[in-house]
Parts: sequence; C-alpha cells; structure tokens
Amino acid sequence: MKPVWPSLFALIVIAVWLFTWMCGWPSYMTLWHSDGGFSDKAFACVMAVMTTSITAIVTAGVISFGCGLASLIGGGLPQVWSQCWQGEMVSMRNADGETGSLHGGLFMMVGTIGQSSTYFYYTTTNDGGFRQQQWTPDGNTTIYEEDRKDGQVTQYKRKFAHPWMDWIGSPEDVYRMEFHIPKGSIQKQFSIK
Repeated sequence: MKPVWPSLFALIVIAVWLFTWMCGWPSYMTLWHSDGGFSDKAFACVMAVMTTSITAIVTAGVISFGCGLASLIGGGLPQVWSQCWQGEMVSMRNADGETGSLHGGLFMMVGTIGQSSTYFYYTTTNDGGFRQQQWTPDGNTTIYEEDRKDGQVTQYKRKFAHPWMDWIGSPEDVYRMEFHIPKGSIQKQFSIK
C-alpha cells in the first residue's frame, strides 16, 4: 500500500487547477470569440497553455513533496522485520564429486565480482527444478553454519509495525538475509574480474 500524501496533494492541486480553469474559461472564450482579431485569440491560447503548464509543474512538485513527506514520516514510525521469502537450498556438487553430505556438500559459493563480495547458491522451485540465486551481502546478512544436512535461506523486509501506518508513511526499503547451512559447506576464494 502506498502512502496517501502524494495522491492527496496531487488531487488538491488538480482541484485548484480545475477551479482556475473553470473560472478563467469564460474569459478565454470571450477573448476567442471577440472581434479583436488574431492578438486576442493568440492571447487566449497562450493563457490556456500557461495555466495548464504551470499546473502540471506544480502538480509534479507537490507529488515529489508528498513522497518526501511520506519518507520522512516513515523514518520515525516503528518498523519490524517481516519474512517475505524462504527457500530450501540445494547442495551443489563440489570438486571431489560428493553432494548432499555434511562433509562434501557445497551449499554456497562466496566470491568477489569486481569489488563486491557475492554469495551464489541454488534453491528448489515449486515444480522440482533448481534456480540459481545470488546475493550481495551487507550488514543485514547472516550465515549460520549448523549441524544439519540441508540448507535454508530466509529473506526479511522492513515493514511498519502496524498496517495503518502504510497510509501515512513509506517504510525503509531494506532487506535482511539469513542463511542456515551445514558446517564446512561454503567454498571461498574465487574471483571474477
């Protein structure tokens, strides 16, 4: 759900524009139909175009202001982590050909692409296939090496603590990842330039 401020402000500006246009329309039409000639008709057209242009520019500015206000308000409201995705990780075959065991499975490769660290892994799909995934780690990324034989990845997103807050603010667009994998199942130290 998007905050109400940008739309509300835009509606107010459009209402003001409609009011201005309706009040000015008789004047434009009087000039258009007058016997004053080309100059009156040109003036009526210029005034109509200027009114519309100014309203469009003001509407864009007001929508931007509304988005900024929603972000500002959103930054001060309480937010919580909400799970948005979870997947079962698939063990990839490592160099000695063993898969899926605690001592030979490879659930995640960690390397660098350019200057950024990147995690590569596979997850299962609903139709039984496998999908390659990658994630650029940040301060909201945690890997848990545990005594287990399977792997699991969970993604969380910041949301407001109460749904009604979506009407007045925009939550931070921040994600958190948690990887739960068997001990010794990360391959490190590769680099792609």
